[in-house]
Amino acid sequence: FPSHDIGDIPYSEAGKGYLSSLFSPKYDKQADIYADLLKELEAAGAALSSSKTTYGTADPIYSGDITKWKRFANSLMLRLGMRLTKVDAATAQTWVKKAIAGGVMQSNDDIAKLNHQNTNDNNRNLDANTLKTQEYDAANLKGKANSKLSKTFIDFLKTNDDPRLPYFATLWQGNADATQLTTASAAAVQKGLPNGYDNTTIKTLIPTWGDNSLAEYSEANLNYVASNSAPTPFQTYAEVEYLLAEAALRGWGDNDAVGHYNKGVTAAMKMFSLYGATITDAQVSAYLTAHPYNASTTATQMEQIHTQYWVVNFLNSYEAYANWRRTGYPVLTPTNYPGNETGGVIPRRLKYPQSESSKNAANYNAVVAQQGADLFTTRVWWDKQ
Repeated sequence: FPSHDIGDIPYSEAGKGYLSSLFSPKYDKQADIYADLLKELEAAGAALSSSKTTYGTADPIYSGDITKWKRFANSLMLRLGMRLTKVDAATAQTWVKKAIAGGVMQSNDDIAKLNHQNTNDNNRNLDANTLKTQEYDAANLKGKANSKLSKTFIDFLKTNDDPRLPYFATLWQGNADATQLTTASAAAVQKGLPNGYDNTTIKTLIPTWGDNSLAEYSEANLNYVASNSAPTPFQTYAEVEYLLAEAALRGWGDNDAVGHYNKGVTAAMKMFSLYGATITDAQVSAYLTAHPYNASTTATQMEQIHTQYWVVNFLNSYEAYANWRRTGYPVLTPTNYPGNETGGVIPRRLKYPQSESSKNAANYNAVVAQQGADLFTTRVWWDKQ
């Protein structure tokens, strides 16, 4: 489980059960984990050399391109450095500047991703294949499964006439036929399910709700962004440009926040070619013309940058969630689901697995005493109030 979602975790003593018979690893402080991750990224980037033998085509990410690996190392450093802005702005600035100076991603050709092919279960995109086989096709659900796109997400794309919408979303018929972008995947017919609603509780909220009502709501488009051959992104060039825009806004970069924002939007839309979609230069230009960067206030700029960051991380939910907790953008409305554990507050972290409190009890109890109660509402170290 990732440290940024849960807090302090076993790190320095993790994975030593087989070799060292260490079955009760201590929990390392999140501050120490981040410091070590940044140090390791710096060391790894410096150690990479084009003069050394690579794995070549056996490297599934960059096919042995050392320059791209070094850019990826620095881009991850940029991401982790920015994660510290609320808890330690001075350290964040140091690492962000170091990452930029080292050289980050330059184009969509630098995107760190794992490619997939729709040939067999070993090659397919696991999330997409699971979505298709266990949700959409299982028991002949055909549009009536619980995996629906959020009203918050769909409304943002529709309101802004975002050309990515038909490749993100579709009604069931669009998932059955890849040619129906003008019908089931058309922007006008997309409808996001209100957050927190499901086929059980929604009947008490919408009296007219029927057994087939879920089919009226949008789901991920299995022919494009959620296809079996869709790549798994680890970090995108668009994300990097948005972080550079924030760095410029903070005075840690080149002071060209609008330039980096525009590059980020352009990259985020053009990268849809990875999913078999076509978004033209004219569409991108029209979008930026209709929604120009608003530099009137710092808050306005941060909201624009990180709302777009949220969209581009549609397929990287861990990062979208972490960045929302860091920045507060996009502004979200909590859902007070009946019987929820947080009293209608959006969770700030995940809880430890129940097995930790029994199999690693001493270390678990110590970390809870130090970090705070093992609740969804307890903030992790970098998510300072």
